[in-house]
Amino acid sequence: MNCNEIEYILPKKPQGLSILTLSTIPLKSDAPAQKKVISGDASQFFMTKGSLYIVSSFWKDGAGDSCPPGAYCLMPIFRSEQNALIHRFSTNKSTIQYEYSVLTPGMPLSQYAMNEKDGVLFTANQKGWTTNGVDIFAIDATGKLLSKLENVGENERFQAARYIGDRLYLVTFQQVDPFFVIDTKNPNAMTILGELKLPGYSMYLHPYDATHLIGIGYDTKTSQWGGTING
Repeated sequence: MNCNEIEYILPKKPQGLSILTLSTIPLKSDAPAQKKVISGDASQFFMTKGSLYIVSSFWKDGAGDSCPPGAYCLMPIFRSEQNALIHRFSTNKSTIQYEYSVLTPGMPLSQYAMNEKDGVLFTANQKGWTTNGVDIFAIDATGKLLSKLENVGENERFQAARYIGDRLYLVTFQQVDPFFVIDTKNPNAMTILGELKLPGYSMYLHPYDATHLIGIGYDTKTSQWGGTING
């Protein structure tokens, strides 16, 4: 590996010593693979036809000026909690081009908590390690925050998410399963269309057709100490 191949898009003082290699491999020719080496780590990946998103875990102490160099901070104050440093790369045939980095409070649960539509990234992030609810962000193709929907399922634990068309289906849990339906058609003004409380909770959501969704998870019961356990 040549040092000239390394693209430093993360802070000059990163929180880890990992590197990532992004490669484009031609499937219909013998052309050599193109690669780009990036200083940093990755907790999650999400990819669409025209974009690749890499999510890094970023810990930020206190408030104020600890936004990573070159990144946008979407909220003015971050507590000493886990944050998601999201990097967007555009993909065009065999080229990978860095576009922006943005720091968001909390962490998306999985790749299913992220979606891109018409150049807008939607990400649903769990706040903190315990039951602090979910924040949903809409971010344009330049990294600018368009809107945010805060404290969905407040005091609940993020369990599952799935985007279908213009809607985000979201599951949180404390004692029962609040199943939220969120309208993302207008990224400048996301709204909660409704919620349904169900016994237990879903860990995975799968689209069945245009009007049905399958949830796979656990039933629950109250333990002898008064807590909630899987049934």
